[in-house]
Amino acid sequence: MKKLLIVSPYFPPDNTADMHRVRQSLSYYGAFDWDVQVLCVDPNFTEAYKDTSLLQTIPESIVIHRVKAPSSHLTRKIGLGSIALRSLIPLYLKGNKIVRSWKPDLVFISTTQFPSMLLGAWWKSKFKIPYVLDFQDPWHHDHYLTLPIEQRPAKFWFSYRLNKYLEPLAVRKTDGIIAVTQAYIDTLNNRYPEINNCPQAVIPFGASLEDVREKYVSHLPEYFPAIESTTFRIVYTGVINQEMLPVIRQFLLAFKHLISNNEIDTRKYHLYFIGTSYGSGINRKYKLAEIVNELSLDEYLTEIPERVPFLTALQIQKHADLLLLPGTIDKNYIASKLAPYLLSGRPIFSIFRRSSEACEKLVEQKRVVIIPFESEEELEGLNNSIFYGLLHAIKSIVELAKEPIQSPEKYSAEALTGEQVQIFNKIYRVLHPKS
Repeated sequence: MKKLLIVSPYFPPDNTADMHRVRQSLSYYGAFDWDVQVLCVDPNFTEAYKDTSLLQTIPESIVIHRVKAPSSHLTRKIGLGSIALRSLIPLYLKGNKIVRSWKPDLVFISTTQFPSMLLGAWWKSKFKIPYVLDFQDPWHHDHYLTLPIEQRPAKFWFSYRLNKYLEPLAVRKTDGIIAVTQAYIDTLNNRYPEINNCPQAVIPFGASLEDVREKYVSHLPEYFPAIESTTFRIVYTGVINQEMLPVIRQFLLAFKHLISNNEIDTRKYHLYFIGTSYGSGINRKYKLAEIVNELSLDEYLTEIPERVPFLTALQIQKHADLLLLPGTIDKNYIASKLAPYLLSGRPIFSIFRRSSEACEKLVEQKRVVIIPFESEEELEGLNNSIFYGLLHAIKSIVELAKEPIQSPEKYSAEALTGEQVQIFNKIYRVLHPKS
């Protein structure tokens, strides 16, 4: 079998969005003739949300190498908390040993901890080993320059300049590019013409049917039982960022209009927003508190700011009556939860930016009621469309639930792993033309 070394700084029991592509693919690489080992950071040295249930989904045969990293308690004294920077040298040194002893044919770096992508260039220079980069987000970009200073991330001035310097060091030498949207690939090709001819592919986020098996129904929390015959539950699971708030606000206005006009039985309808903040305990933030108070929706809305285990979130989705999938005002937003939502089997109500590739996928699904928009100004004028769209989704819930998912192969982890492997094989054949 061909050998693939995967670098993913975050890995179960860490639960971060950027490690799920790797986690879901581990069960399928072997079927495509690739033997895999994973290089990651020991969870004791990360600050990510811990979700031990994810360990159940990792095949026992996978070899996992975990490295220690300098403590963030110490490095923050010099302004350095990023796991990508703290772990860069430990990952490099451990990777050197793995490459020498195991001799992988290819390195695959799949993460949004972008400085880790430098490892590919370093190992290629040292060992002549090819590497593929997976862009689930843009690395160096100007999005935050368009926002007021108070809305920019902490230390933006530093990260912006660092990213501008590091990105070309990693990208110019890569042998292949994978991204969740064509826009990311186009940007990289324009910046670095030298990569235009390397294998490239747009591979969206997938979902694994194994993750939603009935055996995980015990993961449901007490506040969300599997059977609830008296309440119609509309659910959103996931973090809410600043760019998403205008969309959610329009949805809540439509919901408020529904209950105010007695279009639905207000005693039996409830909204759940679960896992809306990265913080926990005293650091948790209720993202919707201001809007909820303004619209007097306390009685009809429950917000759980704390992250919930991944398998729990999938079971909540599976047992909801209607799923809410809000987009953002960011035209490149993809929504990593799109595939899990579709594979949940539940009807979906969505408000999404028309220019996003996710919108194209949602429109083709008969189980989805979608209200597209193109700008924040247009969004604010869609009150009636959102109102009647939501009303239609609620009244047609039985018929919508019967609609099968269209083109399921676009969303299954197994099929999308096969698309990754096509890139890997192209690179391998160039280096081993007689194999």
